[in-house]
Amino acid sequence: MKRVTALTGFTPPHLLSGMSESTPILVALSGGADSVALLSLLVAYAEKTGAPLSVAHVNHKLRGADADADAAFCRAIAETHRLPFYLLETDVRRLAGENHRGIEEQARLVRYEFFASLMEEHTIPLLVTAHHADDNAETLLLHITRGSGLHGLRGIAPVRPFASGQLLRPLLSATKADILTYCAQKGLTYVTDKTNEDVDYARNRIRHSVMPELCRINPAAVDSMTRLCRTVSRDDDFITDCADRLLADHRTTDGALPLTALQSAHPALATRAVARLLSSLVDETSAVHIESVLKLAMDGTPHSSLDLGGGVRAYIEKDCLWLSDTSPDAVSPVDFHHSLHEGENPIPEAGMLILVEHQPSRKNHEALKNIYKKATTTRISSATIYDGFIVRPRRAGDVILTHGMHKKVKKLMCDRGLPLALRARLPIVCDENGILWIPFVAQRDSTVGDGNIKITLFYND
Repeated sequence: MKRVTALTGFTPPHLLSGMSESTPILVALSGGADSVALLSLLVAYAEKTGAPLSVAHVNHKLRGADADADAAFCRAIAETHRLPFYLLETDVRRLAGENHRGIEEQARLVRYEFFASLMEEHTIPLLVTAHHADDNAETLLLHITRGSGLHGLRGIAPVRPFASGQLLRPLLSATKADILTYCAQKGLTYVTDKTNEDVDYARNRIRHSVMPELCRINPAAVDSMTRLCRTVSRDDDFITDCADRLLADHRTTDGALPLTALQSAHPALATRAVARLLSSLVDETSAVHIESVLKLAMDGTPHSSLDLGGGVRAYIEKDCLWLSDTSPDAVSPVDFHHSLHEGENPIPEAGMLILVEHQPSRKNHEALKNIYKKATTTRISSATIYDGFIVRPRRAGDVILTHGMHKKVKKLMCDRGLPLALRARLPIVCDENGILWIPFVAQRDSTVGDGNIKITLFYND
């Protein structure tokens, strides 16, 4: 049989990473045909380029003596090539139970946490795994059955950021058949994980039942699906770039997005822009969340909001879409109650200060303005104040007598367009008869008179 030194579909690490050929590499070695073939290729690559190689293996303790034998096999390969070998042994089944995760999910988390720790400890910028074209096709089908959007149709990424470096898949263009042929021609031995035959796992059912049928329909099905992933990746990148430009061009300095920017955009672009906004606040965005936030923006109903869970809310204010994890409905409201006296009255809970002057002076109070930056003022007649006055935040059911009518404070704040975060901590000046003054919003009827008391609220935002 003809001996070979290359494998069709293998992409050298420096071409994927953009780093130098001599960059250190950590190889994830399971002992199966795929990772054994990958290590063989990388040993030849390292001999040519001088790239330092290290090998890592995880024994999940799921298959008893077979798992221990696999670990010993991987150690022996590393020693044959005189490569540093790192082994993690952990009871994944126990961890999955403790963390209420599936065994596959827990095993994956354990592996990648181990790899990341090795990269950090030994200053290794690149991790390589042996995912190949058939793995990619199976992943694509799994994503389709779960209702994936365009991003999920990209399949497995050939390169992505990982730990303090990159995760590479140099065999992603190689088929399983190509890899087995390479192993046979090179005389490589490898182990077989019997759990790969267990059809209780969704991926294995796709591998053993679905893929063979697709390949009967089209013998080049795997190649066709690889090509689809590449095409989708290119188009997906383009839409993401357009969405990022839309956000950069239209977002306000405080992070809001004008509704017109979304409402006038193509639906695909508007959807991606919302997804990009959400990704800055949550680790994983679902199609349901994206569609719900998009509908909120398209409806554009003033003061409407949506709870996205985890303390994150989307809401409409001042003809803009806001996404926040600090809105007053997502955190405990600020609470305080202070009597006001002549002079300076700090309100530390709100980060503000109220200045009361019974005989208003001509002082500009520059020192306070330098600290608090902004101010708003009203004048009240002392004759209209009943038994002194205090300051507190808004309470449920608050009303104020203004323009001859008792109006709800909550609605007035909404009508004035006050940001939600400000409404929760805005100091409201009251006497025994109720609310006297709500800064930026309203003042109680018939309280001005001779205006011999000047009240100034100093604030930062």
